[in-house]
Amino acid sequence: MIYLSKLAQQLQGKHQGVDVKVQRASIDTRTLDAGDIFFAITGPNFNGHEFIQAAKDNGAVAAVVSEPVETDLPTITVSDVRKALGQYAKYHARHTDIPKIAITGSCGKTTTKSMLASILSEAGNVCATKGTLNNDLGLPLTVLNITADHDFAVLEMGANAHGEIAGLCEIAPPDVAVITNVHPVHLEGFGDIAGVAKAKSEIYTGLKDTGIAVINIDSQYADYWQRLIPGRSVMTFGMANDAEVRADNVVIDGTGCASFDIVCGIEKTSVHLPILGEHNVMNALTAAACAIAINIPLNKIKSGLEKTTAVSKRLNKHTLTNGALIIDDTYNANPASFLEALKVLAEHKGHKVVVAGDMAELGDETEKYHRDLGRQLKQQGVDAVYGYGELIRNTVDAFGEGANHYISKAQLAMALQAAITPDTVVLVKGSRSMQMEIIVEALLQEKSHAC
Repeated sequence: MIYLSKLAQQLQGKHQGVDVKVQRASIDTRTLDAGDIFFAITGPNFNGHEFIQAAKDNGAVAAVVSEPVETDLPTITVSDVRKALGQYAKYHARHTDIPKIAITGSCGKTTTKSMLASILSEAGNVCATKGTLNNDLGLPLTVLNITADHDFAVLEMGANAHGEIAGLCEIAPPDVAVITNVHPVHLEGFGDIAGVAKAKSEIYTGLKDTGIAVINIDSQYADYWQRLIPGRSVMTFGMANDAEVRADNVVIDGTGCASFDIVCGIEKTSVHLPILGEHNVMNALTAAACAIAINIPLNKIKSGLEKTTAVSKRLNKHTLTNGALIIDDTYNANPASFLEALKVLAEHKGHKVVVAGDMAELGDETEKYHRDLGRQLKQQGVDAVYGYGELIRNTVDAFGEGANHYISKAQLAMALQAAITPDTVVLVKGSRSMQMEIIVEALLQEKSHAC
């Protein structure tokens, strides 16, 4: 914890009011806990200064502001509240002497983070990014949640443009850093897939001097990343035989879950994942390699992975009362993650239906990626496609007979409800902005149960 007067010095701000002690920070009065310091962030459609009283009512003990406010809360006035939040987190990170493991990548960040947190929970107390709070607001909030009771911190780092991950690493330089993979995602900010690889590489160049770069040896960019960090410690993982941490004997069971061996040198352990998808073998391997980098033994890695729970809106299964199966993968979508979801769908027998929403931020080749998806759905043996969104029209057209486009989610849900039979398996997926979970919720309004 830190006194407000000292924090004001760190932030180069002006302190007014009682000199209270603070640690945790909040930017949202709806989730603020008693004792938090409220940072009055402003954005295009909101002004945090309008919520100072609400922050006080909910238990805030102080506020950081950039404009005059009428309040009896102690305040620190700064020129840029958003920047001040990062500065506070940077100060706090310097005073927390625990391993910090940073994760980025095009796909699998959140699942890998959850797997790694589960592993490390077998060895101590873990502070991990909640949900997908992985930007210049979310990362500082996570760092400021680290207390003396924590033994490890797992930090998810996301980016839409070059320089953003470097900025996050400046706030909390990692002891271990990993890139899960590189795919065509956020191309509007990165230009092309090579730009994605370059932007993600900032997590390696942002490592502490004594840090360890955990590198996916299967990636076409593995050599490029290693060249960026000469002299740094590196641990490799992947399916290749020369990976230091690799998977062997991968088997997918009848439910779509994977069993495999984790091999590290002469040591080996068998793991059965309780979550869907062969792609989660690589996510698990990524988490395992990060754990091995900080000397977590294989028996704890096995135990942690086998206790992993599915992340919300990522391949969650629901069974309707008539026996039809809904696979909710609505958190986000890009070409690579769509193909992985289709592999899960392919593991199921029955009448296969895909409800597809637009894939966002794919740059100049957006239409091509959506047309390619339509052809891939056809090749994978999908029986019917229900499309929502302007871009998904390209997918519907490329799929041809059996695909239909709908102008509203309600219209789509009604049509799908009328067509669902007991042997139907429905995959629902789209970018976050499409909010495709609304369709899942409509389908589940009838009695159903998760499985």
